[in-house]
Amino acid sequence: MYLREVEFKQIRVQNFLSFGNDPITIDFNKGITFVTGYNKDDDSKNGVGKTSLVVESLSFLLFGETYRDINQKLIKNHKAKNSCIVEGWLKVNNDEIHIVRSLSPNKLILTINGDSDSYTKSIPETTKYIIDLIGISKTVFTNTIVMTNRESMAFLNQKKDLKTKFIEGILNLEIFSDLLKLAKEELKNVDSKKILKMQEISILKNNIDNDIRYKDQFISDKERKISNFLQQIEIINSIEHVDNTSDIEKYKQDIQKLETEIDILKPKFLRIEEKSVQIKTKLSIHKDSLKTLEKTNLACPTCKRVFDNSDSDLKHIEEEKVKLKNTISELEIEYEKYRNASTKIFSKTRRLESDIQKLKTDILKLENKQQEYNKSEQKIQECKTQIDYLKLEENPFINKVALSEKKLEDLQKQLINIIKEHTLSTVVKEAVSPTGIKSLMINKVIQILNNRINFYLSRLNAPYLVYFDEFFVEKFVSKTQKEYAYGSLSGGEAKRVDFALLFAFRDIRRMQSNVHINITVMDELFDSALDEKGMESIMELLKDSPDECFMIVTHRPQNIEIYDCDVIELIKENGITRLK
Repeated sequence: MYLREVEFKQIRVQNFLSFGNDPITIDFNKGITFVTGYNKDDDSKNGVGKTSLVVESLSFLLFGETYRDINQKLIKNHKAKNSCIVEGWLKVNNDEIHIVRSLSPNKLILTINGDSDSYTKSIPETTKYIIDLIGISKTVFTNTIVMTNRESMAFLNQKKDLKTKFIEGILNLEIFSDLLKLAKEELKNVDSKKILKMQEISILKNNIDNDIRYKDQFISDKERKISNFLQQIEIINSIEHVDNTSDIEKYKQDIQKLETEIDILKPKFLRIEEKSVQIKTKLSIHKDSLKTLEKTNLACPTCKRVFDNSDSDLKHIEEEKVKLKNTISELEIEYEKYRNASTKIFSKTRRLESDIQKLKTDILKLENKQQEYNKSEQKIQECKTQIDYLKLEENPFINKVALSEKKLEDLQKQLINIIKEHTLSTVVKEAVSPTGIKSLMINKVIQILNNRINFYLSRLNAPYLVYFDEFFVEKFVSKTQKEYAYGSLSGGEAKRVDFALLFAFRDIRRMQSNVHINITVMDELFDSALDEKGMESIMELLKDSPDECFMIVTHRPQNIEIYDCDVIELIKENGITRLK
């Protein structure tokens, strides 16, 4: 049962292709109508406008494009000054449709059941609305309305891949070829993604392996450096390594004590020296007096009394000498005492100074050792600082390896998804391949196609049957099961096959589109080498569908004379086509 009934009733053209300013209207009546004509401009039956009137006009009306995709600049008659207008009346189920499409100016008016305001918008929007309304795309239109022997001849004489493509179009299975192409492209893309991802993973794994080696090397170098510093500390500690600070301090204290003692002795020494000098001075004076007294008797060196060489004076002199000698002796004893004391103090001072100097020498040695100790301590501290720094130093490759391993995990998940995608793409490719779902669908549809072809062959009294397999390879079989090839058939027999194919293809196309159209145009199908019996069979076949409109474009006037049918006859003169 058809989902949509489309009944074309009438069409009118004005300044369209070879038609002039006078409007020409034709009705799409039920039954068979021959369309013929004569071109006075070149004395032939070609180029009159037969196809333009019944096919090009309908295509332009519905889709804004002609059947043969003529440039829009050439659609308007080159002699026309007024607008190019194509106007049509049709019925879709229960709705009455009126469409007016024009060029110069470009307009499109859609009227449904007398209402045009609700359905006329921009030309593209209105065109889309018309297509949705009638359920016919241009492809469906050209494949369900127009029948031409060029289709069957192209099919039977073409290579296998072209035959397959043609029948896929008839059966509406070309989507599988498109899907297969897309699936192959998708599989190729997924393969590329898989290879790239695996390469990326391989590179990252190598980087991780290198970074792990660097990480381990970093740890090894770190441990080696720490060990070296510990060995240096051990070596420093193994050599005599004493802190002499306390000894130096003790020696300095001892020096300070000695210096204090010297400081005490120095004043005492000075006093003794001063006293010694005084005694020595007195001693010297007394010795001088004694010498003077011994050399002269003139006066007493002590009391200064002048002697007169008397006994008393001599006695006095002797007494004075004795006193002086005694005094000198006493002074010498006292001087010696002070000299001894001074010598002792000086010796002690010298000894103290020597001790101080020795202490200073010892201190200098200790200080030198202390400097070495300090240097060793500094070096030990530096080693400990380096050890602490090394212990605190982070291994940069640990974080890098962790991040890389996380990235590797993500990449591996991505690869798993890509592998799943690859598996799915492979399944899809197999599904839409000729041996997949398509094969199942073809096996179901091909029997219907074979049945329709053989039904029409039977109606056309052909002495054989035609079968297509799932790969669209045809086989001709006679009633005695003898096989034939298309090339071995006679012209009349081959023509019966052509017509059977055309009618079967039309039926399948209509079933696929779910739209029933009341018009079938047969463009020059009857102008080929069909015998009279074949023509009669075809005409009888057409008459079995009295509710349909068959428009037969022909160059052969004898067809019109033989069969009692309606005729539309055109005349072209001075570049303008009109009804005769």
